[in-house]
Amino acid sequence: MKSLSIVLLLFLIGCSPVYIPNMRNPTLFEKKGDFKATAYLVRAAEVQTAYAFSNHLAVMANGAITWDSKPPYFRYGELGAGYFTKVNQLNLEFFCGYGTGTTSSYFDNNVISDFYKVYTTQAIGQRVEKMEWSFINRISLVDFVTYPTDPQRSATFYLEPAGYVAYSLVKDRIFGAAQFGVCYPLRGTAYFDYEPFSISIGFTYRLGKRTQ
Repeated sequence: MKSLSIVLLLFLIGCSPVYIPNMRNPTLFEKKGDFKATAYLVRAAEVQTAYAFSNHLAVMANGAITWDSKPPYFRYGELGAGYFTKVNQLNLEFFCGYGTGTTSSYFDNNVISDFYKVYTTQAIGQRVEKMEWSFINRISLVDFVTYPTDPQRSATFYLEPAGYVAYSLVKDRIFGAAQFGVCYPLRGTAYFDYEPFSISIGFTYRLGKRTQ
């Protein structure tokens, strides 16, 4: 009976939509007018932007879509706003946001669901010489809203820490960037799958010089 339950659980997960966490967006902002845009090119096409409209407040807009038609299909967009500051040469930031998207199962693009996400991020990092780094913790509340075979569905909290590193390629304007993240449900349900690890590389463009 226990083996049958495990097989049934795996079947349900394999036939359910999968939550694919997008890359986090650490801004590492220091002052009004700072701007950052990042394009990630692995796993999915992701574009992230952020702008500081004051010396401590900023907004961001992020989006992602899978490259081809192979499952799992995934598209997602989000908006966020937050606070940033600098303490003892370390950049600290706190953001909140809302996103919505569509995703399929691992094996079938016909098994799809819309979902929404409410999230908060906390990040610490530093811009030093030609490098920048950040450790980001994101807590997301995710709910699949159109999956028809789950009459008792419930939203799930995910803990999503990640590490970001970038190296200047052109005069502190263009950087090569990489990010690795982990996703773990704090309260889950057997009806929905999720990607536990995410990694991507890409490029970052910045406006705004680093302060000393």
